Amino acid sequence: MDQIVEFHDSRISGVEIQGDRLRIHFSHAYVYMSGSGWSQEATLTVRGGALIEEPSSYPATVSEGELRTPSMWYYDLLEVPFSSQGKCELKLLLISGENLSVTGSDPEMVLHGEKEFIESVEMP
Repeated sequence: MDQIVEFHDSRISGVEIQGDRLRIHFSHAYVYMSGSGWSQEATLTVRGGALIEEPSSYPATVSEGELRTPSMWYYDLLEVPFSSQGKCELKLLLISGENLSVTGSDPEMVLHGEKEFIESVEMP
């Protein structure tokens, strides 16, 4: 079953750095699955991650986002679980007008916790 996270309307609860890993915690990731929209917690991890820009406070809601890897440019949608090898750059524009920007390598995104139904949706 395909699950796709849409950065738009997802909510970031915080960012932490542990060792060589930078983790972005989403308290609400908007997930498309089987014609429905769901809310679920998620974590996006970047190895050797560096914070280039960070919002003044959390939680922060995403307006739009992009993840660039050596092989692909992902705009606002990311199939999960996700992983890629090599350098990456993540830019999230927040509804506050601030940005969360990260560089690093080997990005991974996973969902965890229980899903909560939001709505029925049609994928284009």
